Amino acid sequence: MGTESSGGSFQKRSIENYFPKTSKEDAKNLVREELEISYLQKALEYLMLLPSLKRESYSTDYMKSAAEKFAHATKFSDKAKYPTSAKLKAKFVEAATNYLNSLTRNAGHDQIATDSIVKLISQTEGNYLCFCATLMTMGKLGAADLDEVVGLANAVSAVLQENVEKPYRCSAVKKPTSVENSVPIKRPFAFKKPAAFQNPGGVEKSPAVSEHKTFKTLFKPSEHLPAPESVNSPLDNLTAWPKAEQRDNIAGSRTVMLQNVSSILTLNELQSLVWGGPVETFRFQPGQSTAMVKFATPEGCDNYYKATENGIQIPGGTTFVFVKRQPSLNSVNDLLKVVISQKVTRCVRALDAEEGWNEDVLLKLARGPGEKKRDVDKIVRDKTPEGRLYIEFRFGNVYQALNFKRALQDDEEWESCVLVYASDPCELYTSIHPLG
Repeated sequence: MGTESSGGSFQKRSIENYFPKTSKEDAKNLVREELEISYLQKALEYLMLLPSLKRESYSTDYMKSAAEKFAHATKFSDKAKYPTSAKLKAKFVEAATNYLNSLTRNAGHDQIATDSIVKLISQTEGNYLCFCATLMTMGKLGAADLDEVVGLANAVSAVLQENVEKPYRCSAVKKPTSVENSVPIKRPFAFKKPAAFQNPGGVEKSPAVSEHKTFKTLFKPSEHLPAPESVNSPLDNLTAWPKAEQRDNIAGSRTVMLQNVSSILTLNELQSLVWGGPVETFRFQPGQSTAMVKFATPEGCDNYYKATENGIQIPGGTTFVFVKRQPSLNSVNDLLKVVISQKVTRCVRALDAEEGWNEDVLLKLARGPGEKKRDVDKIVRDKTPEGRLYIEFRFGNVYQALNFKRALQDDEEWESCVLVYASDPCELYTSIHPLG
């Protein structure tokens, strides 16, 4: 293998020297490999900071555990000073070798020697992701998915007698089973004794009942990884709880019902009884006793409702119309937000319009060609203070006005006109206003 050295001894080299520099193409590949190693190092640092989640489909815990073992075992290489560490290192190196040799891709003459694994770990400086990436480059570990990567991590953790659950889609390492019935052994429920019974009388613990030493207690954590307590918390410098921001377009009541309107025959007569703010929708049928008015904003509805507490007397008669506010809230959708912000109203004005238009033709144009006609309030002809002639089309709701303006923009006969939205008469007036 490319990782073995002559004489049975090996000299520590960086992972960059693993790739030979023999040509310009090899030099380009070296730059690519250096970038890959840098990305893997960043990925490892991020991996070590991820929280542990207890679920079958989560395999990060196993790779984190294996990454810690590799980093610790590489740091403590002095057998005289750390004899126990050297034994554990030899055990999980053997486990890694056995797992890799158990794979179908490494069967037969492609078996991996233990010395090669030891040297490869030294070259990658204990970086588990770099170790796996190098094995993938050598064709010793599958790169199609993470099954074999997680299986290798699980094999290393199992050697240290840690209780590791079976990872997602990985069947390389099986849970221990009992001899009698071949049923997977389940850990008993860990019942924590009360403090009074944990150490009665202050008796010192004997070595036989001392805490079981794991790999984490034998080795110090890697220095390049941040300690959990060093991570800053958002609450460290918090002096007071933040205040809630002001919400725009809060849902409010925007609908009122007009009662006793059976004597009103046209939409134009109905809108003359409405003021306080721009109207989103009129819903009216001649001859019916009630009609609905939905304002564009809750403020407009409030203004109108407060001004009509005693009812509205229809001009020229003794009939009173009563206003009842609907208690349900009306949300403001995205389209209505645009309508309000862009000053869109139910009134479309065509500036610089020609004078020769027939009234019936304009009414037919405003209602539209389809079966579902638009509700036309009024068609007004007038001039601006600057003397520009305009024709204004007023509809039963703002959405019909949007649709009509779009149709008028595509009409060649109106291409010379400037199309704008005019102010809603219901917004301009503060009481009953004249027709038209």
